[in-house]
Amino acid sequence: MATKEYNLSINEENKVINLTGISESAISIDYSGDVDFTRLVSGLASFMDNKLLLSPSSNNGNSDESSIMLILDTIKKIIDEYNLEVEEFINEELVANSEEEADN
Repeated sequence: MATKEYNLSINEENKVINLTGISESAISIDYSGDVDFTRLVSGLASFMDNKLLLSPSSNNGNSDESSIMLILDTIKKIIDEYNLEVEEFINEELVANSEEEADN
C-alpha cells in the first residue's frame, strides 16, 4: 500500500503543534488551553480519498514535557486509526473487485 510521509513540528514558545503533509495547508493544534483535534480529524477525513497510509517523517518533533507527550501520543493514535480505516477500505475494495471479476 502506498504511503505518504507527514511532518510534525512543535513550537513550544507559541504552544502550537503543526502537521504538514496531510492537507494543502499545515494543520495547527494549539495546546495553550483546551486541545482541539477537530482540524486534524477533518483533514484526515478529506485525505482519506487519496487512499494513502500516513507515516511520520524521521525528524518529527519530540518533547520531554508530559502534556506535549500526551498530545503527541493522541495524534499518533488518531493517525493509527486513520491508517487502519484506510487499510480496511482498500481491502474491502480489493475483495469487491475480485468478486466482480469472478462473476464476469
